[in-house]
Amino acid sequence: MNSSYGLVAFIDESRKPLRHRKTGKPDHGRLYYVTAAAVLFRGDLEECRSALLRAEAGLGFDLHYSDLKSSTRRRTAVDAIAAVGDWEGYFYELAGPISGSPGAERKARFDQLSQAFQDLENVGVSHATLETRNRAAARNMTLDERDRALVVKLRQAGKISDNFEIAHSGKDEPMLKIADVLASSRTDLLCAKDESIFPRLAHRVTIVTV
Repeated sequence: MNSSYGLVAFIDESRKPLRHRKTGKPDHGRLYYVTAAAVLFRGDLEECRSALLRAEAGLGFDLHYSDLKSSTRRRTAVDAIAAVGDWEGYFYELAGPISGSPGAERKARFDQLSQAFQDLENVGVSHATLETRNRAAARNMTLDERDRALVVKLRQAGKISDNFEIAHSGKDEPMLKIADVLASSRTDLLCAKDESIFPRLAHRVTIVTV
C-alpha cells in the first residue's frame, strides 16, 4: 500500500530565465516555468523515502537541486534519483517561454496545475503534495491558499472529484526532491543553462504541453 490515499504524487515547479545560447547570458525578459509531478505507482511510500535518504547519506550531500553547485554533483544526484524505482514523472509546461511578470507566472502555474490535477486523478492519484510557497500574495491570499482555491474551482467545474486532495509540505519531505530535481533539470535544458542533466532522467517522464 502506498498510503491510505492510494496513488500519491509529489509536485514542484521551477522557473529560470531563458539564456542566449551563444553568450550564456540570461534574458531577463523571458523565462520558462515548468511544473513536475513524481507519481508513486508501485511499491511503498516509506520504502521510497528511505531509499532517497539512503542515497543522500551515501553521497554525503542533499539532493535538493539548488544546493548542488556543480554539474558533476547534479549528474550524480540525478543518477541516484533515477536509480530509485517505483516512481514516474510528468511535466507540465508551455510551448515556449513567458514574460517574467507576476501575472504571467500566476497564469502559467494555474494552467499547468489545472491540467496536472486532472491528469493525475485520471491515472489514479487521489492525493498530491506540493512544496509549500506560503508567502503573502495578492488580496491577502497566500500562494498555498491560491493552490487550494484552484482545487475548489476545478471541483465546482466538475473537472476533478471531491476525492482528489492536495497538501503542502516543506523541503523535509524526501519525495519532493524527486519533483524538484525533475523540474529544475528540465528548466536547465529549456533555458540552455545545462543540457547534460535532463537526458539522464528523460526515460522516466512524460511531457505534457499545456
